[in-house]
Amino acid sequence: MGPPALRVVPDTLLLVLAAGAGATDALSYLALGHVFTAVMTGNLALLGIAAGAGSGGAAVRSVVSLAAYVVGVAVCTRFLGHTRANDTDPWPVRVTHALGVQAVLQLLLFVGWLVAGGRPSGIGTGVLVAVSAVAMGFQARAVQALALPAGSTTYLTSTLTTVVSRITGGAPGRGLPRLVLLVAAMLAGAAVSAMLVETARLAAGVLPFALTGGTVLAATVLDLRHRHRH
Repeated sequence: MGPPALRVVPDTLLLVLAAGAGATDALSYLALGHVFTAVMTGNLALLGIAAGAGSGGAAVRSVVSLAAYVVGVAVCTRFLGHTRANDTDPWPVRVTHALGVQAVLQLLLFVGWLVAGGRPSGIGTGVLVAVSAVAMGFQARAVQALALPAGSTTYLTSTLTTVVSRITGGAPGRGLPRLVLLVAAMLAGAAVSAMLVETARLAAGVLPFALTGGTVLAATVLDLRHRHRH
């Protein structure tokens, strides 16, 4: 069994990361040219729509996001190496480091957002889309290393399918509450981000960084406490 303090970390912090993914996609869709930088399934659909409708600008933004996400996943994969969670180490420190890289990228996103006055345009929009998508590629790959069933924080279609099938099938299982909370967390993150875009536009840019940074800080503190005790 894993250390008591760290066993609860994945479930708790995954919710924060899911909220961050929702916040990121709301920001990118509403303020960065109607593109997603976390949920790539949606981006593939948007790319197809743009191609079919002959919208070159929208297609370019979708391609930039997809390519940047792939880069993020690839670089994070090399960074993590063979890191994978297990019973004795449910949240490897290397995962925290990868999320730290994500937080730095999201801080850069926030700085760019401020420089643009919360209303980026032209090449600036493309740059922010790319930075955000690389960051989310890091998150998706880092969470994958936690080896949790239905534990994604960036694409929850399969999670929603699992929730509905378990409930209607009469076999909810022990993990159902966590899955429901993951979906709710992404929804909440998107809602708060959208509200900020409409009412406090500059502050909207800091939310993804704040959620990821908070996750990194919490995981680091818990890991240091565990090491101190041992």
